[in-house]
Amino acid sequence: MQANSDAIFILRQDYSWGRFNISAEMFNTLASSISMFPPFMDFLSTFGFKLRAEDENFQCYHKCITRESSICDTVEFMYNIRYPAKHGRNIQDPWSIRNTAVYQKYNCEQRSCIWVMLQPSEVDYQLISRWNEHSQDSYYQGKISSTIRLSLLWNAAHNWRPYMNYLESELSTLEEKALFSKVDEKTKIDFSVAFSDNQNIQHLRQRMRATHSALSATLDVTRGYEQMLCGNKSPIMHAYKASMKSSLRSYQAYLRNYIRTARNLLDSSTEISNILVHMLDYRNDDVLIRTNEASHANSEHMRTIAAAAHQENKAIVALAEKSSNDSRVIRILTFVTIFYLPASLAASIFSSDLIQLNPPNEPKSQEQGDILHVRKEIWILPALSVGLLAGTFLVIFIWTRMLNPGKFRGKKRFHIV
Repeated sequence: MQANSDAIFILRQDYSWGRFNISAEMFNTLASSISMFPPFMDFLSTFGFKLRAEDENFQCYHKCITRESSICDTVEFMYNIRYPAKHGRNIQDPWSIRNTAVYQKYNCEQRSCIWVMLQPSEVDYQLISRWNEHSQDSYYQGKISSTIRLSLLWNAAHNWRPYMNYLESELSTLEEKALFSKVDEKTKIDFSVAFSDNQNIQHLRQRMRATHSALSATLDVTRGYEQMLCGNKSPIMHAYKASMKSSLRSYQAYLRNYIRTARNLLDSSTEISNILVHMLDYRNDDVLIRTNEASHANSEHMRTIAAAAHQENKAIVALAEKSSNDSRVIRILTFVTIFYLPASLAASIFSSDLIQLNPPNEPKSQEQGDILHVRKEIWILPALSVGLLAGTFLVIFIWTRMLNPGKFRGKKRFHIV
């Protein structure tokens, strides 16, 4: 590599969980040609093809200072930081946490700097492309490296504020449910509180913890950067050391503010989750109490119905006993009627003109006894009785057939196949 020159190698992915657009052989050639510090492979391993979120907790920095002379050092500094960015997909959550890694090697003797950037943000990529257009301008020489160092950090922090505002707005919706929902009685215009709300809070808490962890790790990276600046004796680095330290401390103040915000959101989410859990427990207990009261009232009602049924059964038994007594009397009357029916029939016949004892138109002698005369029209009585009985049965049959016509229909004996 030529003296007084910088080299920037950018390795990009088509998407966050995809493979780098470089072969393994070419990357090994690059690493050996610039004598890359081996620990950078740890940062490289956080990228690559993935099917789900994994290895997202690794975030740190590593530095190495090699003394070339009393006034010149070779400084290697590498780190990875995570930052929020909008993914542009049509889903409810518009944000995702991205990862970028940076390796920089500054050679004091040659006054050259080598950069290897893994998946920089689109803003960083466009910014570096514009700087590359002025790489031959003497005004920008020596300033580009120091500017890149700060821009990579500041650009990564650009979206933390809107991202945390988004988390706060999501949490405020659940906070309204927790603080303004009716506990004792639920009205028609009340909030709908369910166990899924507590699940949503836990999902938000996971993202808040990831935010807190990423910000804390980024703060550690800036402290390591500051230590590296203090220990570097390069005359070029010394010229920009004061301004870079000032910018780093301002950046650290931003990070500490975001960390406090993330911690406050975590504390608020814990309180909201506790309120929702207690509210659901209270409502569940209230439902159990109401259910027990309704069950008790239902048992009392069933007991009342059972008592009424018992009284009704006693009345039915008494009525059955009375009916049995009445049927006994009816049987006695029936037997009496059957017993006196022939006698009454005989009496009615003998009281008519069909049978006469000693008719006046037939004189009798003294030697003769009483004469029983049966008239020849006596056949009319049994004939009329039989006819009336047959007519009665015929009327009953016709009337029954009219009321139930299907009962007297015979089944077909033959059917056509």
